[in-house]
Amino acid sequence: MSGEKIIEEMTKDENKKVKDRLMSLIFTQSVVCILIILFSFLLKLIGGDLYEWEKGVYINDFEDKTSVKEVLNQLSVAVKSPNSDGKEDKSSDTEVKANATLEYELLSEDDGTDTIIDFKQVQTLSSVKMAKMNMIMPLSNYRVSSKYGYRVNPVSGVYKLHSGVDLAASSGEKIYSVLDGKVVRSNYVSDYGHCIMIDHGDGLCTLYAHCSQRLVSVGDTVKQGDVIALVGSTGASTGPHLHFEVRVNNERINPLNILSDVYTA
Repeated sequence: MSGEKIIEEMTKDENKKVKDRLMSLIFTQSVVCILIILFSFLLKLIGGDLYEWEKGVYINDFEDKTSVKEVLNQLSVAVKSPNSDGKEDKSSDTEVKANATLEYELLSEDDGTDTIIDFKQVQTLSSVKMAKMNMIMPLSNYRVSSKYGYRVNPVSGVYKLHSGVDLAASSGEKIYSVLDGKVVRSNYVSDYGHCIMIDHGDGLCTLYAHCSQRLVSVGDTVKQGDVIALVGSTGASTGPHLHFEVRVNNERINPLNILSDVYTA
């Protein structure tokens, strides 16, 4: 065989090898691409199922097809937070059930869905008249650091309605019940911190938040002037103070309209 024939045969063999390697590479790449596509589709399918499952668990356990306010209330009841001594809050089932009722709904300290309640709408109610004549200040030594009304929240930076009045005071200062009543909430909530709510009858309630320590429990009967808690800075707070709310049929009104006769700056 001549030299030219040998070279021609070698070239054909080499071209065939290159072509075979190229086809093998293309086949391998195609298989890998198909596997990646199948894996991505499977991951999306599984991920979608997991998402739907987790979403269902969240709705069943927290939202329960309720309003946003009720969701916030359920979350606040469900959260286990530390007590003043650093131990887990061991609230009884009875306390949790009492706390979960709509009548004593906690809502949130700054709520963008709320509107300012005109005091004229409630001042003729017997419970409001009684409170205005008899209510005492919840602190002896204080300074009003934030009034009821719309403001920029010092923690979140969001413009919302501040649902009560903030009374700055020294940590550990005694907090008094402003009227006779029954304790209907005494627990820790992420926003309010250690908080207490007292029912004074006829739809009138007061709330005391950010306490360092709670001294009363759900079901306790308190008298006006009883020490119920100590000032602190628990929950969403930037310093020691008492966040004080007055509620009429769970509508939060300006406390200073009630405390006008005893309030001093």
